[in-house]
Amino acid sequence: MKNLKYLSLVSAISLLSACSIAPSFSDMSQAYQSETEKYSNNNLLLNVMRASKDMPLSFLDIPSVLGSGSIGTSFGIGSSWFSDGFFGAAGGAAGAAINSTANASMNTNRGFNFTQSSLDNAEFTKTFISPLSMQNVAYFSSGETPKHLLFNLLIGSISFELNGKTTQMINDPYSANYKDFTEAMNLLVELGLTTEPVQKLNFIGPSFDEKTLLKSGGFTNYIASSTKSAMLVTKKENGKAIYQYATPEMNVRFCFNPSINKDGVIKRFGSSMLCNGMFGDGSGTGAQKIDSDKTDAPKGDILQSFALQVRSPRDVFTYLGKITDYQLSKNNETLITARSYRGRLTGIKGEDKLLPIWIVNPNSSNNKIATVSYDGTSYFVPQKDNGFSSTTLNLLAQLVSISKVAGSIPPSPAVLVK
Repeated sequence: MKNLKYLSLVSAISLLSACSIAPSFSDMSQAYQSETEKYSNNNLLLNVMRASKDMPLSFLDIPSVLGSGSIGTSFGIGSSWFSDGFFGAAGGAAGAAINSTANASMNTNRGFNFTQSSLDNAEFTKTFISPLSMQNVAYFSSGETPKHLLFNLLIGSISFELNGKTTQMINDPYSANYKDFTEAMNLLVELGLTTEPVQKLNFIGPSFDEKTLLKSGGFTNYIASSTKSAMLVTKKENGKAIYQYATPEMNVRFCFNPSINKDGVIKRFGSSMLCNGMFGDGSGTGAQKIDSDKTDAPKGDILQSFALQVRSPRDVFTYLGKITDYQLSKNNETLITARSYRGRLTGIKGEDKLLPIWIVNPNSSNNKIATVSYDGTSYFVPQKDNGFSSTTLNLLAQLVSISKVAGSIPPSPAVLVK
């Protein structure tokens, strides 16, 4: 019986050792990452739903996370005596037995304390409501995001000028000329619309002819200078060489990839709109004015000029809010779409089709990438058959991230959540 008691004790200790499931850093970090992914996606969807109802947008951030884990164990031994006889200890000594038990238990605990800080401050808002810089547009256009989707999200309107007459088309599903905008945007993308860096020269001071420049010693001083903050530029005026100091400034402009449809671009807009061609004005405003005297367009053709209005991050949320409201009002039977052009990448023409830019469904589903409850109704973005929704959500996250400039996330938490 002593051996049985010892065996129970050893078994319990062995079981306790085999169940060492203490919280690990890897498990806790993965759990945190999973939760923050849901937190981020849901926050983006929530603000799209706010925009769909013309409500103010509000963003939160998690500046710090503290994880904690603990493990507790307990162990006990119990013994009980019983007899098979009916006459107590005296009559049942021969049939007496002792039952010994060993009890072991373990409990684990893991959790997070994290802080939520509001981004409703001047630093974040200033960037969030400002039009995206051309450098940011160039970053997005150089990635893998389909061009039709990208420019539908980032461009608020297109203006064409021909023979002194300007026509503006608004990128809004409720706009009267939204169909015209879609056709114009498709035309520009199919002509190869993209971006390229350009150099703009900011001229400083007066200009000199060669005699004045040498006499003043300006050229000698420039050569001898250890910190050349400017460059000496030569240009022609009335057939004479004129010199002037200028500082170079790099910028970005819209242009057309010449390998897509070079002849179509030259015929409609002129050769200066081809990438790697003329620098253009380098203003970075998105407006490209064409001077017909400086192009090699076919003789007799009348050239157009166009301007693109680049949205702010807030405007992108507003646009998606209008898409959401428009689609939900029609029970998602009419969706706002963009061309995928996947067929051009895969060689399968069947994949070159229209896909919804953004899909939000009411109520709930198990297969979802984001879900929120707003104004008494639950909304979710489906995980499958969602068109461009996943790509759009990814771009929204990047737009919010680039708006988080220095000082936009408060160092002191607004809310401590345990």
